Amino acid sequence: MSHWASLGDLQQIVVGLTSRLYKRNGRRVSTDGIIGRTLHSMCLAVRGAQRLIDHASIAMVRHRLTPTSVGVRPRIAFFTIVLNGEPWLEINIRHIYPYATQIFIVEGATQADGRKHYWDGDATGYCTTDGHSIDDTRTILRRLVDEYDPEGKIHVITYDGPWNGKTEMCNSFLHLVDANYLWQLDVDEFYHAADIERIIAYLEDHPDVTSVMFYAKYFFGSLRSIIAGQFGNGSLEWLRIFKFHKDFVWLRHEPPRYGDPTTGKTVETITPLSKEETKAMGVYMYHYSYVLEDAIRFKEQFFYNPGLFSCLKRIRLQLAKGENPVEVHLQKLDSFGDLFVVPFTGSHPEPIVEHWDELLRLEIKTANAGHAIP
Repeated sequence: MSHWASLGDLQQIVVGLTSRLYKRNGRRVSTDGIIGRTLHSMCLAVRGAQRLIDHASIAMVRHRLTPTSVGVRPRIAFFTIVLNGEPWLEINIRHIYPYATQIFIVEGATQADGRKHYWDGDATGYCTTDGHSIDDTRTILRRLVDEYDPEGKIHVITYDGPWNGKTEMCNSFLHLVDANYLWQLDVDEFYHAADIERIIAYLEDHPDVTSVMFYAKYFFGSLRSIIAGQFGNGSLEWLRIFKFHKDFVWLRHEPPRYGDPTTGKTVETITPLSKEETKAMGVYMYHYSYVLEDAIRFKEQFFYNPGLFSCLKRIRLQLAKGENPVEVHLQKLDSFGDLFVVPFTGSHPEPIVEHWDELLRLEIKTANAGHAIP
C-alpha cells in the first residue's frame, strides 16, 4: 500500500471519528473539548503530511479547478467567521439561504498574534473565557440549525478555546465543501437578492471565472450615510468569491488569499471578475461594519483607529442638522487619502429594509429618530 493510500485511510478514520462524535443531524460540526481538539489537530496533521508526499504531482492536480460547464448553475458555498454577530447574523443567513448549496458558520475568538484586536481571546470583555461570543450568537446558531434549515445546508463549526487565527477558522470547513465556488460573507455584508442571482447567472455563463471582486457601499455612523473616497469605492479590494478546489487552502484571511499551498498561486491571479466589471453590472456589496455604536467603540480600540467614536458623534450631529457631508480623517487609514461621509441615496438590501425599525433603534436615537427608509 502506498504512503498516499495509508495517509488517506488515516484521514478518513479521523474525519469519521470527528463526524460521529460532533455532528448533529449530519449538519453541525464542533471541535469542543480535548478530544475534539485532538482529532482536529490529527486531521490537519494528516492533510499536511499528504501534501508533502509528491509536490510535483499534487501541483499538477491543483491547477485543475473544480470543473463547471456553461449553462450549469454553479453550486455556491457561503461562509462566514463570526464573534458576537448580533444583529446581522440571523437576517443575513436567512437572506442568502435560497441561493446557497451550503452555508458554513465558524464561531469563536482567536489567539493573540501580537496585534490586539476584537477577535483575540485576550481581548477582555469581548469573548468568554473559553473563546466564544458573549452575545446571543450561539443561541442564534442553534435556532438557525434546528428551526430554519429545512434543506440541511447550514454547518456550524465551533472550537472550545481560541482559534489559532482567522486563517485557521477559514480552513476548518474545507473538507466538507461540496460546491463550485466559495462566497465569503462577513455577517455585516449584504447584497441585493437580484444581485446575488445576477452573479450566480454570470458564473453559470462564464465557468472559467476563478474569483469575483466588488465595490463596497461602506456605511459609517448611520444607515443613511456612507464613506466616499478610496476606502469605500477605490483602491481597497473586496475579493469575496473564490473558485473551489479540494486541495486549495486559505493562505491568509486579511486580505483573503485562497490557492495552492505548494506554489502560492491564488485564484484571483487566474481569471478574475474585477470590481470594475461587477460595478458595470450594477452589483455592489453593502457593508454595515461601522453603523452601530458598540461596533465603532471596539474597532476604535482593537484596530488602532483612535478618534472613530468622536468622528461618529460629529457626523451624526451634522447629519441630524441637515448640514453638508463632513470630512473624515481616520488614523491608520491615511494611505487612502481624505475620506468623506456623504448621504446614502440608494436602496438598501432587503434584510435591512425588512428590519429597519429594529436596526434604527440600535443607532443613537437622538440622531436618527423619525427618519423614513431612504
